[in-house]
Amino acid sequence: MAYIGVGQVISYLREHIAGPLLELDGSFEPIEKDGGESLIGVVDGGSGVVWNGTSFLIGAHRAGFRIYGGDKLLKREVDEVSVRIAQNQKHLDSIREEDELKMTEKLAGELEDGIFLIDGVLPDIELPAAAIGISKSTSRSLNGYPLTPFIMRKGKELFPDKPWCYSSEAGIFALFHPLSKYLFRLEFSLDGARSLLKELLRYCNDPIYLGYPYPLALIHNDVAITYEIMADILYSLQREEPSLLQMERFHRRLDENLW
Repeated sequence: MAYIGVGQVISYLREHIAGPLLELDGSFEPIEKDGGESLIGVVDGGSGVVWNGTSFLIGAHRAGFRIYGGDKLLKREVDEVSVRIAQNQKHLDSIREEDELKMTEKLAGELEDGIFLIDGVLPDIELPAAAIGISKSTSRSLNGYPLTPFIMRKGKELFPDKPWCYSSEAGIFALFHPLSKYLFRLEFSLDGARSLLKELLRYCNDPIYLGYPYPLALIHNDVAITYEIMADILYSLQREEPSLLQMERFHRRLDENLW
């Protein structure tokens, strides 16, 4: 089957991703390994749409945290799954973010010293520990070109066998394992928190999540609202009151592509 626009997409990728390296205005430096064993705390939240009605959603959500000392899990706390009516996806996202904020404040009470890892941007609250926000995606660009592919190529050219960090006005980016394919944008709550990156390397060697701190991956799994959870909630609702779920978005029927 032929598709319109494939040629233009390939041309864009060749120019913007695989083309000549841009002149980057930041600086690269290796992240040296460290044997330090600061406590690590991670927090995350999850949500999912159980049912999409004509003018509302039935959503499920929860949040949790983990604390590690070295490679040992010291504490884990995960909320029970809550079911809520939401106006739309944005409303459900805001409910999940409230969960995350409450769990972040709870973790802050548990982790007075150590390193606080958060998936995404840092929340606008005071944290007692040095906090690092780790974002998996970014829209940062340079002269109209996406920035991260060029940072990745240049960094691997300079430090092929080491993890490294890139700093510029566009932000701070890190590759936590030389064999990893993933570059992350970082935020820090304190100026000195950047020096703690070396303590994260011990958590970035898991082969499944190579180059990503595995405590963040595991708390993500803890709070995920899986298909099985959503199906079980839907079954419970239908069993209790089938008429409540008769209002279904027509687009859902169209998406089944019956003809």
